[in-house]
Amino acid sequence: MKALTLSQLIKANKFTYVNKDIITKNFPPQGKIEEVELIDFKKALTTDEAIKLLAEQGFRPATIYELLTWSQKNWNGKDWIVALGSVWRSADGDRYVVCLGSDASGRDLSLRWVEDDWDVFCRFAAVKKG
Repeated sequence: MKALTLSQLIKANKFTYVNKDIITKNFPPQGKIEEVELIDFKKALTTDEAIKLLAEQGFRPATIYELLTWSQKNWNGKDWIVALGSVWRSADGDRYVVCLGSDASGRDLSLRWVEDDWDVFCRFAAVKKG
């Protein structure tokens, strides 16, 4: 099966909101799409702590393409899911990662600052290391 483009994945997921900076220029394709698993640490974490804990469990962070491919059939449209494997650096040098989430208006595809802590309700999209 041919991998979908970022715009095709966004359209297929039927988001009510997509951050304007989530474009192919900022998130170029990153290779083969692997199967995603959700990891719930059940506690608040920094990005570095989450990446370290994923690695200790034999995982790597999923990319935006892996997350969006998985979410088409698996996401309930409510849970906050974070993909730490695709990082975008803005013009001012801040780094952001992609999150699935929801609010009163519906399903969101947003960016969150890497330096923020991840709340206890966040789950992480991860891929088992080969």
